[in-house]
Amino acid sequence: MIGTIIFMLVVWVVISFLATVNLFIGSRRMARIEGDLVQRGMRGTGHITGDVSSITSTTLLPYSYEYEGKKYTRRQMVSKQYQNTLYRGASVDIIYLPDDPKVALIECIKPAHRQSRMYRRNAYRGVIYLCVALPLLVVLLMNFH
Repeated sequence: MIGTIIFMLVVWVVISFLATVNLFIGSRRMARIEGDLVQRGMRGTGHITGDVSSITSTTLLPYSYEYEGKKYTRRQMVSKQYQNTLYRGASVDIIYLPDDPKVALIECIKPAHRQSRMYRRNAYRGVIYLCVALPLLVVLLMNFH
């Protein structure tokens, strides 16, 4: 029984560590993309094609836009605070890269709520969980071996 608990805790710590590293890497990648969009992006108009969840703290919100006659559909992570402003069918300003128009963001999302910052906040939570789990694992291993 104790061996199973220790094994499950070790698995949880390893998965949490890998997820945290992945979130930090994703945060850096998204920050670079967001920086490119701010520096070189073109502005356009798009339409929200989905709904912001009122249940979860974030939603991957689908939207679409056209560039040079081609329609693009993207998803952007948004917090539920945008539920009343980003609703299905709403027209929104977007920013996209003219040399790679599939790279785009909904412009009205505040910088503090952009995907790179959300990833980073979740990564910090992962570090906190690891700081709790690792000492617990050490205590369990010391007491039961």
